[in-house]
Amino acid sequence: VGAAILAKVERGEWPHDKFMALMEAALTRADDRALFDLPVRPENSQGGQ
Repeated sequence: VGAAILAKVERGEWPHDKFMALMEAALTRADDRALFDLPVRPENSQGGQ
């Protein structure tokens, strides 16, 4: 599923800003957020995931 969504973004079929907004809202784990250069959420900065 992830590859299909990323392919749509790369082909311009889904706006990058909407994709990033989805990732911002959905990703909570620090390592997942790092994949998209998103800041660590304060509630996860003390090692909680």
